Amino acid sequence: MSNSLDIERNKFIGTWKTTSEVPSINWTMTLFSDGTCTGAVTGNTWSLKDGKLVFIATTQDGTVVGAFNYIFSNTTTLTLTDVNTGRSKVYLKQ
Repeated sequence: MSNSLDIERNKFIGTWKTTSEVPSINWTMTLFSDGTCTGAVTGNTWSLKDGKLVFIATTQDGTVVGAFNYIFSNTTTLTLTDVNTGRSKVYLKQ
């Protein structure tokens, strides 16, 4: 893995949470350095591919892939936009 990709990938590692006035619709995800993840986003693994954040989950029905465009506003604010739906969520690093 190239050094610039390592630097970009390291920005994602950690726990991220959306903020909403309605706590029941807040989402939390944790991305680990080994490429695994937990949380409300689709995914058991994550990676950066073709400039997108990609989550892959294996379910009873097969493999589910979610791809997101991403923008870091700073080191603690991340906006993810689903490439299929165009819906965005803003996450804050915890």
